[in-house]
Amino acid sequence: MRRGHENSEVLGPLLSAAGGSRSSRIAIGSAIGGLSSVVRHTRSWDGTTYARRVAASVVASLALAASAHAAPYMGVDTWYGYGVNVNEQTVLNLTNATVDRGLQAAGYRYVWLDAGWWRPANGPGTPGARNADGSIQLDPSLWPHGMRWLTDYIHSKGLLAGIYTDAGPVGCGNGGSWGHYQQDVDTFATWGFDAVKVDYCGGGRTGMAPEQNYSAFSAALRATGRPMLFDICDAVHPNGGPGDWLTA
Repeated sequence: MRRGHENSEVLGPLLSAAGGSRSSRIAIGSAIGGLSSVVRHTRSWDGTTYARRVAASVVASLALAASAHAAPYMGVDTWYGYGVNVNEQTVLNLTNATVDRGLQAAGYRYVWLDAGWWRPANGPGTPGARNADGSIQLDPSLWPHGMRWLTDYIHSKGLLAGIYTDAGPVGCGNGGSWGHYQQDVDTFATWGFDAVKVDYCGGGRTGMAPEQNYSAFSAALRATGRPMLFDICDAVHPNGGPGDWLTA
């Protein structure tokens, strides 16, 4: 199949979803470059089929953004500058830089605390530390003022705060929320976070399919009563596994 035809077949629904509004088309258009890359990169394993699934999922999410004349969410993430070496000061630095260097003015709204904030209790590959009641135990050497103080600071700059966890008992250099979905998201809500990224590094240890874990996590988020963006990060099933359910 010729690439031009392949791309138009896959990306056409995105343009249709944009409607006539210029701002809506900007919202949809910002996803096209990335999706085109997916099509090119995955052609060797039936990339067109997988990309159609991705396109359907993107249409569903971006159509909602387009209806509100909003651009897809953007932000800065600790993982790309610090890896797992994060603490209170690094997040403060990243927050300040987002404002001072003009990223906030350009539409970057989220400061995302990624893997490394909740270290494995007994070394790599082990769950994060928890208190006797099962709640997350923070390392005071990393977070001397606590998470609520940190999100208050992020909010004071006119930004939103995101946090990371995993669908399994462990994440990538971080604790995971398996067995504590509701307890952990209630904690995130109390701490004042506006978004949660849920990885799948340890998801295979649960013995459940991704759609089961993510559906349960989604229900827990809704039950908090606090609106929080749900960021699904499942790089474990790149060959179409999540595509069968993300569009459902």
